[in-house]
Amino acid sequence: MKKFLVCLLVAVAAIGAGAQNVSPDFERAMYKLLASINFEHKIDNMLTQIKENLHNVAPQYDAQFENAIGVMKNEIYPMAIKAYSKHYTTAEINELVAYNNSPLGKRFKAVEDQINGEVAQMTQLMFSDPAEFDRRLVPVSNEYQVAVNEYFISQNIDKMLDQTFEQYRQNGVNIPQANIDLMKRKFPAMFSSICSKYLSIEDLRGITAQANTALGQKFVTTSPIIQQEISQELMPVVMRALGL
Repeated sequence: MKKFLVCLLVAVAAIGAGAQNVSPDFERAMYKLLASINFEHKIDNMLTQIKENLHNVAPQYDAQFENAIGVMKNEIYPMAIKAYSKHYTTAEINELVAYNNSPLGKRFKAVEDQINGEVAQMTQLMFSDPAEFDRRLVPVSNEYQVAVNEYFISQNIDKMLDQTFEQYRQNGVNIPQANIDLMKRKFPAMFSSICSKYLSIEDLRGITAQANTALGQKFVTTSPIIQQEISQELMPVVMRALGL
């Protein structure tokens, strides 16, 4: 059971963090960054996901986990600050804050959850009801699809999908290769269909331009590393809360 729980928590815990002492200026900048990305909301979503998955396999730990949520939330913030300090200077963090608080950054953050939620729903439909999936796809112009493809390249989406599938495999979830191929083939059109309801082509181009800056590419490259670091630091906290 303990080994299974460890695998489960590694699979679902992903946010961002892990290193040494930081300066007061860096810490202040980081709190601004975390506020600009609605970090507390992300923490709540992550802990809810862990709680639901834990309940499905080991409901006897529900009470311990619920009682420890406050402690875990308090510990995640220092983890994130420490981790970002491994990869970013104070000036870079302030630059990220400035982008997130810009009109374009705010527009994207305002719709990010809706886009991610619809992506999850449509991904399920892709396999459970292909006809309904196709019916819900909203056609986009060739120009918009090109903008999405350029956004995908800037975000290294293909590599991200490969890493996600590999993580599932490492945690014992066997995804048929045919399903992986289907997902990768249909994902661009699906994302374009969803994204076109929330972001204009100018928005997409602006987001892509930001991602293609030196700092933007650094953010794309380091994000999965930071996620792994926070997972590793968070796991002992969760296991301790469960008395394991």
